[in-house]
Amino acid sequence: MVLLDIEEHDERTAQVGSYSKPCVAIGYPAEHEGCACVDIDFATAGRMAVDCLYSKGHRSAMFLRDNETDYDRGSGYVLLFRKALLERAEELGMTIHESSKHRDDRFDAVEFVRELCSLDERPTAIVNQANANVLKLVLQQLQASGLRVPDDISVLSCGTYFEGELMPQPITEMPVMPQELCSKAVDLLVDAIDERRDIKGLVELSAPVMHSRGSVTKVGDV
Repeated sequence: MVLLDIEEHDERTAQVGSYSKPCVAIGYPAEHEGCACVDIDFATAGRMAVDCLYSKGHRSAMFLRDNETDYDRGSGYVLLFRKALLERAEELGMTIHESSKHRDDRFDAVEFVRELCSLDERPTAIVNQANANVLKLVLQQLQASGLRVPDDISVLSCGTYFEGELMPQPITEMPVMPQELCSKAVDLLVDAIDERRDIKGLVELSAPVMHSRGSVTKVGDV
C-alpha cells in the first residue's frame, strides 16, 4: 500500500499496524511506527530558506502562506516548513511577517501587496509557499505596483513545483520532488515483497534542493 496526501496526525498511518500488506507513506506523519515514510526534509528546507536570504543581507521577509485548507487539515509538510522557517529566523534575529490567511479561490493579490508595502519597514524578500496560480497573481501585482523582482524585492518559493508552469519570470525554488519520492516508495515496497524486508518505522528524508533562477539577490553591503 502507498499512502498519499499525508496529514500531521494521519489516522491511516496510526492504524497501519492492522494492515496485512507492507505500507509506505509519501509524507512524514507524527505517528508512523507501522509503515515506512519517504519525504523531503521540510524542516531543513525551512532553515535553508532563512539561511539563503540571511546570507544575502535580507533581514525582513514576507511569508506567503499556503492556502488555509492545507493548514486546517494539518497537511504535514506545510506545518513542518513553517515551524522551521520561523524558528530559524528567530535564532538569527530575522523578521518574518506572515501573510493574511487565504483560500485559493479567494486570494487577493492586491491586498497582499498592499499589506506588504504598508509595513513600517518593507520586507526585502517574499518566501512563497502558495501554488503557481497564487504566485503568478502576486508577481503581476508587484509589477503593477512598480516593484521589480529581484531588484526591488526577492522571491524564493518553497515546497512548490513549477515544472511546466508558465510563470511571468523564472523563480528560485526549493521544489517538491514527486518522481524521486515515488521511486523511493516503490523501491521500498519491492524490497519488502521480494526480499521480505521489514520496512515498518523506516524513514527516508531527501535533502531539499534549491534551483537558483535569478529571483533572489543580495541587499545592503553583503
